[in-house]
Amino acid sequence: MFLAVVDAAMARLLADSNALPAEPLVADMPLALNDAKGGNQIAVLQFPLGAPQMNVLERLAAIRTQAGRVKDLLKHESANT
Repeated sequence: MFLAVVDAAMARLLADSNALPAEPLVADMPLALNDAKGGNQIAVLQFPLGAPQMNVLERLAAIRTQAGRVKDLLKHESANT
């Protein structure tokens, strides 16, 4: 929810400044590695937020989908190592 609200606010700010990009903004997602051997080991993965023309609910759905894909990819990669 937080990312959807921040994404919508950034889109509004950029639109008001006539600087809204054609592509979605991108977020970094830190994820703890399941097979870490001591210490805090993380991966930082990127994923797109909502498209510029989306409303807040559409942004939330898009962000949940993209975040889920990133998490699934990391789980799949961790299982193959």
